[in-house]
Amino acid sequence: MDSITISTNYGQTLTKGGGGGPAQFSYTTSDEFQIAGFKGRSGSIIDAIGVIYHRYY
Repeated sequence: MDSITISTNYGQTLTKGGGGGPAQFSYTTSDEFQIAGFKGRSGSIIDAIGVIYHRYY
């Protein structure tokens, strides 16, 4: 992973990192959930990244 782009439902976007590669992944939620955080694995570089969902009550 050499770049990340985060877009919010408020129209804000944050892009960090390199030019990106051929693989792209997207995480979205339904109206019952929100993305509450991130989790991942790394050595000298980030090897994996995922999201932590939280249910609205």
